[in-house]
Amino acid sequence: MVQPGDAAGRPGPAPATGVDRDRGARHGTAAPGAPTRWPHHVRAHLRGVAAAALLLGGTAAVVLALTTARGPGPQTLPWLVPVLMVVAVLVVVVATLRERRLTHLLPPRGSLLAAAALLLADAALVTAGLVLDLVGGLVDRDVPLLAAGLVAVGVGTALVGLALPRHRRSRPAPEPATRPTSPRLAPVAAALGGALVVVLVSVGLGLALEVAPVRSTTADGPEEAVLPAEPVAPTEVAWARDVHDDVAEIFDRRYGELEVVAAGRGVAYRTERGVVALDGATGEERWRYELAGARTVQLTASPGGEHVVVVHESGTRGSDGGSRLVALDGTTGEVAGSIRGGGSSGYSGQYQLPLTSTHLVTGVDDETGEVSTWALDGSDERTLAAAAQGCELRGSAATSPAVVVLLLCGAVERGEQELDVRVAALAPGTGEELWRWDRTLRATTDVDADPGAVPRLLARDAFRVAASPDGSAVRVEVRDELGDGLVDLVLAAEDGRVVLDDAGPRPLSVVEGFTADATWGRLLEDGGESAGYGRQSADRLQRVADSVLCGRPQVDGGDALLGACFVDDDYEDPVIDVQVAPWDGGTPRLLRLEEPSATDRRPFPTVRVLPGVVVVNGGASATLFGLR
Repeated sequence: MVQPGDAAGRPGPAPATGVDRDRGARHGTAAPGAPTRWPHHVRAHLRGVAAAALLLGGTAAVVLALTTARGPGPQTLPWLVPVLMVVAVLVVVVATLRERRLTHLLPPRGSLLAAAALLLADAALVTAGLVLDLVGGLVDRDVPLLAAGLVAVGVGTALVGLALPRHRRSRPAPEPATRPTSPRLAPVAAALGGALVVVLVSVGLGLALEVAPVRSTTADGPEEAVLPAEPVAPTEVAWARDVHDDVAEIFDRRYGELEVVAAGRGVAYRTERGVVALDGATGEERWRYELAGARTVQLTASPGGEHVVVVHESGTRGSDGGSRLVALDGTTGEVAGSIRGGGSSGYSGQYQLPLTSTHLVTGVDDETGEVSTWALDGSDERTLAAAAQGCELRGSAATSPAVVVLLLCGAVERGEQELDVRVAALAPGTGEELWRWDRTLRATTDVDADPGAVPRLLARDAFRVAASPDGSAVRVEVRDELGDGLVDLVLAAEDGRVVLDDAGPRPLSVVEGFTADATWGRLLEDGGESAGYGRQSADRLQRVADSVLCGRPQVDGGDALLGACFVDDDYEDPVIDVQVAPWDGGTPRLLRLEEPSATDRRPFPTVRVLPGVVVVNGGASATLFGLR
């Protein structure tokens, strides 16, 4: 048989066998014509760098998620998530300690693969909850961050486990001492860089999934409008807008009405998924903010419409899925700030959220006398010391410029004979006292022995402080245990000026509404007969007789009394007008609204005066009307 050789007949190299090719591949060489592969030690280094990056980055992401979480977290079997994490860590720790006695620093392959399986199962559990939250519209960024971190740690642990031998090796013979060498910086830098990439990707995933359900449009801020010093009574119906398509899921035609608030120089209404704002002059949509899958539970706004606040709950988990409060710029609809609430203890719409023009009152603690506020732009959160030493906090109200608190100083049960009723206005961002009003009342527990004294003032419901709808004033009421009024006055929120004093003449027998400029309400003759309605300001009293009204008035329009009334006896399809009765005694006029849809219950719309527009909520017709 002829062997291959050169021209001189010398034999050439024998062809490489399979064994030789495998040996060459392991040592970094390859037979001619074989596919090129990275050397074994290079691949080992790459696996080590990847495993280190995943372990470091994943651990950092998990720690970041657990330490920054403010929401309810994963709600799908929430107790199982930390249990699996703890079991996985224990598997690694116990195996490491056991094997260290056998000179193996790392646990064997099987232990690490078991720990990796536990971590990946934990990640799958968190991911299942994440998908449920995503469908429900409320995703807290810490949940996808936790899921990504668990996946990274699980994969990194699996890579380390796969790099270990399948079986335990016997104790190796001691090697001669060698001079220690410094670790190479390139693999360390690569591992740290990879860990940073893992963290950044995890954070980016959390941010992206949190805003994924958001469906929003914004508007440009218009030029500052010059509004009159007082509202001007409307003379015509400027626009009508049917919003039934937006509110069909939450609107009850027989019993409910649209929830509307001020928004810039217009009006905003609540939808199933969020809020929509309309231009006050034209009725056209200006901006919209909704969360796909979520549901709204509350809508409110600062008195001047500077900010609109909407509260969402999960559409799949309800209140157990947490809540999110979002503050929006009333003019543009841009997000100013947000707060995440945990579970049913969050902002679930169980009470009205008090707003100043710049802050939300997040909590009032009667025991400690503290009021907590949060800046609507998310820039600040602070606790105000509302009650001074020796005083008890008995009520609070949010106005445009300040948080107004009602204090009772001096305790009857300690034998003190004087009680100081104090009203103070606090700057919501600093807690600075802007103004104070005081009145001292004599106190006793024995009214019969001292008829001129004041009965005890211990009942919590004996104190009431409420802000006007426009945020310009507060009304303070204090009653004794017998139900008699001790304090009943209206104060301007800006400077504490007394608008209505209970110590002076009171032509209004029942106060229906108030602002910093005037109060209005029912007038009664000496015999108790109705004398119509009156508006009392600093210098005059204006009247509107009952005989000129077609229905009960609802709101003071500045120079006229406004209200809705029925002018058609057709019960099934009534025609509704808005009555404008001038305070100066002029002839009342009627503004005809569009006829609402037929219903088996007569709708009764409401009239509201907002900055820049008078809005009529069309009752069962799910229609908003703008007057000017």
